[in-house]
Amino acid sequence: MLNQFGYVFLLLALAWIGQLALSLLQTRRFYRQVAQLRQGSYASAIGLAGSTWKRKVYGVLVVDTDLRVIRAGQLSGFTVFASLKPVSEVTGLHLDRIEEETPVTGVSQKLWSAFQNAAGYIRSHEEKRAREAQQDSPSEDEAGVVADAGKEAVHSS
Repeated sequence: MLNQFGYVFLLLALAWIGQLALSLLQTRRFYRQVAQLRQGSYASAIGLAGSTWKRKVYGVLVVDTDLRVIRAGQLSGFTVFASLKPVSEVTGLHLDRIEEETPVTGVSQKLWSAFQNAAGYIRSHEEKRAREAQQDSPSEDEAGVVADAGKEAVHSS
């Protein structure tokens, strides 16, 4: 039979399993909502502000090809029942504006920091994409050599 400590241990284990299950449900719901936000977009990112000891805020930015925000959302709260909420104050802003220090009216400094974090991820992705495009296309010198080699091959026939 279980003594008092056994019951306490069993209760704690059941509470921990319940918390894990609720966290899993929240994560699945969050990523499903993010997938809906991303539909028809060019790029998107999730930023974070806060720490382990302070309340965390997640900011989601979805941008078009001109790097203008077409949709934004925030996830914050103390429980696993927190859900993604739209943030219309940043819709239409360019990524350059989000990278500035001063938040727009109606957006807290912590949420603005999360959006800046997400904007940084989008910028990094853009820079990587530009580097890859530059590596895939031959430079002017390489293009001239390729063109000259083609002429020589044509002339030798």
